[in-house]
Amino acid sequence: MNIFWATLTVPLLHRVVSKYILSGQDPGEAEGTGAEEDWGLEKLRAYFCVIRCLQPNMTPQANEVLSRYYQTQRQSEQRSKARTTLRLLESLVRLSQGHARLMMRGEVVVQDAVVAISLLEASMGGFSSLIDINPLYTAFPHDGQLEYRTQGVCVCVCVYVFA
Repeated sequence: MNIFWATLTVPLLHRVVSKYILSGQDPGEAEGTGAEEDWGLEKLRAYFCVIRCLQPNMTPQANEVLSRYYQTQRQSEQRSKARTTLRLLESLVRLSQGHARLMMRGEVVVQDAVVAISLLEASMGGFSSLIDINPLYTAFPHDGQLEYRTQGVCVCVCVYVFA
């Protein structure tokens, strides 16, 4: 349970909930923080219109990571034969390209490949072969770059050691 909610009295809880409903203020935030960093709906729409046109090309390094991950999955004894087909590789490429677009890059880099593999591993529902991820019990990381580096090292070490 979040400590914030455990410390609220009933009248205070009602005030916090009503502020959230009426003004959209996040109950865990202090007043006036975070709103400057948030993007409005119009800015998000404009961003998605711009990135939709991008067609990122695969770098050799990202291609290598995705290829080795696919080979690792094909050679794994615990693999699901129904999931490990050529469509798996195609899905990894599309996820990588989608992440590159989201990051507004013209090429797919290793970071995009690692994110695609992490997404795929998280979707395996407990049958992950590389990363111990349970999407139901994760939180948004405080340091996104550190989280990426940690996942990147884990994915690359497993892919290059077991391929």
